[in-house]
Amino acid sequence: MSTGHEPLHERLSAQQRHLEQLARERDELEWVSQALAHDLRSPVSAIDGFATLLQDSLAALPGPAGEQARHLTCRVRAGVEQIGELIEALQLLSGLSRSPMQCSPVDLSAMAAQLLDHLRQQHPEPPIDACIEPGLFAHGDRRLLRQLLANLLGNARKFSSRSPRIRIELGRLPPGESTEPAGWDGAFFVRDHGVGFDMNQAQRLFQPRQRLPGSEPFEGQGLGLTIVQRIVGRHGGRVRAESAPQQGATFFFTLGPCAPPEIPPPTKA
Repeated sequence: MSTGHEPLHERLSAQQRHLEQLARERDELEWVSQALAHDLRSPVSAIDGFATLLQDSLAALPGPAGEQARHLTCRVRAGVEQIGELIEALQLLSGLSRSPMQCSPVDLSAMAAQLLDHLRQQHPEPPIDACIEPGLFAHGDRRLLRQLLANLLGNARKFSSRSPRIRIELGRLPPGESTEPAGWDGAFFVRDHGVGFDMNQAQRLFQPRQRLPGSEPFEGQGLGLTIVQRIVGRHGGRVRAESAPQQGATFFFTLGPCAPPEIPPPTKA
């Protein structure tokens, strides 16, 4: 243990060893998550296939027994679908820190319009009204930024789904506009008018598998905002939220200079 009396170079060396150990442990955890998600795909797919066959064979079964059997197989398939979504989220999360960055100009306005059209096709009711500020350009990895917007817009729809109409906004704070905390001028934002949340719980938003009180009725794996934070971090930016119960939520994010493509270390001969 450091006593604070060691020479500076020794303390720096100890800190460097600690950072290297943390990096190794992070890499091991990411590898385990990736391997686990990959190995689960085959048995989950088999379960879904057998459940589908069982569901088809029970389609003509009469009476209450047939109805109950069909209900139970539907529940099995719904559970399998949730596991599949969790596997995809785990794979995406574990690969975020390793995937090379391919940065270019990205039209966030056009991208958001496409994503919202897709949401409307998936969820026709309640109808979605969108207010997208035109000409919102960013410099970043197109694939990652698409995932970032998909998660934020998807959350906005999900937590507004109890309203007769959904309103979702995408915009950017004008330069020089006073915000709290300071330093967020020019930040992008996604705003909804849904159920909102208590800001006293905001520190849990970006932690994996943390569901806030009141969010239980809404589907989800509890990883979407963790993925958002990782993507923003890879772009050298920050993300925060503002909300109040039953008054909607706004998620602000900045994007710093896009990181250069990562070059793997040379392999030993």
